[in-house]
Amino acid sequence: MTEYSKAIAIVQSDGFIYAMRAGKFVKFGWASDVDARRLQLQTGCPWPIEVMAAVTWPRSYERAIHAMHEKSRSHGEWFELNDDTLRT
Repeated sequence: MTEYSKAIAIVQSDGFIYAMRAGKFVKFGWASDVDARRLQLQTGCPWPIEVMAAVTWPRSYERAIHAMHEKSRSHGEWFELNDDTLRT
């Protein structure tokens, strides 16, 4: 295994930072299995939840994303964001 492939394996083993939409709300979080996480969240959510994105970033990035959108926080890890905000 090369140093490059070791680095890739470390990043991939970290899991995924994801963005999911439910109605007018977006949740940013971390999961090792994004679809399983979506199903967990769906159980208690009245709106269909769609995965908008999932990237193999370190878990520490989740906190930075929350901080970037702090003014739009609705409750917990759910944010009320419009499409223009999400494009930036």
